[in-house]
Amino acid sequence: MTLAFSPVCSFWRTSFLGRNRASAAVLGALLFGVGCAHAPINQPLAQREPESGYRISTTLPKDGNTDDVFVILAFSGGGTRASAFSYGAMEKLAATKFRRGGQQQSLLNEVDIISSVSGGSFTAAYYGLHRGEKEFAEFPDHFLYRQVRTALALSLLNPINWWRLASPYYSRIDMAADYYDRHVFDRKTFGDLNQVGQRPFIVLNATDMSSVSRFEFTQDQFDFISSDLSSYPVARGVAASSAFPILLTPLTLKNYPGYSEQKWMQAALEDRDRNPRDYAYAQVMQSYLATEKRPYIHLLDGGLSDNVGLRGPAYALFSSKNAWSREAVRPSVGWSLKQLLNTPGKIKHLVIITVNAKTVGEQSWNLEAKPPGVLAVLSTVANGPMGNYSDETVQYVRDQLETMRQLADGPNAGEPMKFYPIELTFQSIASPTERSYLNQISTDFQIPREAVDRLRAAAAQLLDDSPVFRQLLENINGSN
Repeated sequence: MTLAFSPVCSFWRTSFLGRNRASAAVLGALLFGVGCAHAPINQPLAQREPESGYRISTTLPKDGNTDDVFVILAFSGGGTRASAFSYGAMEKLAATKFRRGGQQQSLLNEVDIISSVSGGSFTAAYYGLHRGEKEFAEFPDHFLYRQVRTALALSLLNPINWWRLASPYYSRIDMAADYYDRHVFDRKTFGDLNQVGQRPFIVLNATDMSSVSRFEFTQDQFDFISSDLSSYPVARGVAASSAFPILLTPLTLKNYPGYSEQKWMQAALEDRDRNPRDYAYAQVMQSYLATEKRPYIHLLDGGLSDNVGLRGPAYALFSSKNAWSREAVRPSVGWSLKQLLNTPGKIKHLVIITVNAKTVGEQSWNLEAKPPGVLAVLSTVANGPMGNYSDETVQYVRDQLETMRQLADGPNAGEPMKFYPIELTFQSIASPTERSYLNQISTDFQIPREAVDRLRAAAAQLLDDSPVFRQLLENINGSN
């Protein structure tokens, strides 16, 4: 990890060290560790170029991927439980074949967007960087089966990290990100992710601590803080997305001046009464432009603002006033979800698969007269709103898709677009025994190997059992 120096350290080096090099050597090592350790800083954006950077508008379909079958995956939070559950869903999509143009291909090849939070972001980011079948098959050994919690705990016993953690510019989230960088993501940056240049477009979501709103690790989002995402480690994006409060500290970004208000923002800010969602989103984006008030952005777990990773794609599908909209890029560049959705005949099958690793279990405090303890209260405060918000998000998408379906069935409609909203949850598992087992898996970055494998199998079984998924396969096979 690259370390930087604070102004205090620079002053000390030029004054004290210059006068007494011998006695300063020992003290210098201590001062460096205590006051000068600094996590990597996101770099300023030299020039905004809509044709470059990791954006949805510049991420193209790979061979065999066409827009007539458009697949969006949304991965929830839930530690390794969520990582394994989402990995199982992707394994099943890879194994699911259909025929197109006389050739057989996998449904995973048709995935266009993966939006994730917290534990689900490990799976999404790893696939973004390792898309080959053999490479992606190594994910269980690289992360799911790895004793991550133990490794992070041992890192706390390393004297080098004692000095680093004593610095105000290096905290527990930076130590975790450094571990992910070295052991999971091979020190890859978002520039490496951009070089892949093909869908699916990976959106890692964190939560802006000030506004409690989504913060996406995309260049469209980083434009608002005038920062270059390409040099930033993917591991730090994943760490921010999974920075669960209290256990991990917020991850900090530098907000640079230079970006200006966009037309879609102006329109949204003038339309509060008719569309409060767009207004609220534009208001948050506008806050980043006031760098004198917000020189730093502090990020927490993405689940605090959207624990199923579905809100970003939903806004992009149903609203033109956001950073994913066509208006946010030059007319000659790329594409947008809103544009695809409004192009007759472009998308024939729109598939949205939400992989939700939320657990529902009996609470022991319901059996006791004494009030629940501090840990139980903190768990409820942190997880309760996430779960309720997730349910509302899934219902919002279903309602919007149903409205679109009804509009598409009008008297002047052509061939209607078919919608396939699919949600994978433990509550849908047929076996009471298996459902109970999965609901008892903790939100942790270290779960038993058996639990990982049963989560993978459960995701595959849920897709097999889904009537909507079976209808999708019947329709796309019948249309070729």
